[in-house]
Amino acid sequence: MSLMRAYVRVKYGIYLDSSSDEEEKALLMFTQLCLGERLRIIRQSVPREVHTRSVITRDRVWNDTKMMNDYFTSGTGYTSRQFKQRLGMREDLFEKLLGKLLEVDPEWHQLPDATGTIGHSPHMKLVVVIKCLCKSTAADSVDDYTRMGATTIYMYLKIFFHTICMTFGERYLREPTPEDVQRLLAENAERGFPGMLGSVDCMQWPWKNCLVAWQGTYRVKDKYSSLVLEAVTSYDLWFWHVFFGMPGSNNDLNVLEHSPLFDNMLKGVAPPCNYVIYGH
Repeated sequence: MSLMRAYVRVKYGIYLDSSSDEEEKALLMFTQLCLGERLRIIRQSVPREVHTRSVITRDRVWNDTKMMNDYFTSGTGYTSRQFKQRLGMREDLFEKLLGKLLEVDPEWHQLPDATGTIGHSPHMKLVVVIKCLCKSTAADSVDDYTRMGATTIYMYLKIFFHTICMTFGERYLREPTPEDVQRLLAENAERGFPGMLGSVDCMQWPWKNCLVAWQGTYRVKDKYSSLVLEAVTSYDLWFWHVFFGMPGSNNDLNVLEHSPLFDNMLKGVAPPCNYVIYGH
């Protein structure tokens, strides 16, 4: 007991007497303290492995050179047909779009990052954006070719959408004016379609994460859920009407009935559109 008294005095600063009652109290206190210390050790959180950020050597300069040889070097890269198949547009339209982006937004220029490393080239930025939009490619599936992370690709996608809407919205994201109506009627009449403004059609847009409770309404005959996109376009691919969101179980006539396509005409505020069919 003398050893226990010395331990309690040194460890906890408690002085114990030599009487039997004091010894019993000391033993009880010592037992409780030992149990408390043991429980504290047991309840300690297990240290976890610290996950550090992984750094990938992307070698942007080499991959940018390879991309330029594949797409924009005549004689060694893809042909004009292959270019359009992969990016959904002609090379001259790509260069025109890139030039406009570089003119209005400095984010599309090739800039160094915080460490001084040269970033991606303007061509690489637009190529990865067009690949994701044209081919419905996931952002993290083109990293092996573009050497660009998924978060960076999403950032450039958002910048691209914003720049396009702010730059071309005033010209293209609007309803046709009376001058546009007359121009479209004249051009379609020359092509053998008098009185036609454009072509209206609907397409099914798959909805992968459709709610289970809504799948009966949005399911098409091919047993997948989808939304309907209605669009009107002219011969030069100007989409001047878009209506989106109807359940995929509707046909084109049902979608047209709910579409606001003819609302302005019924209200009498649409530009006049006169045509002749079979002499009437």
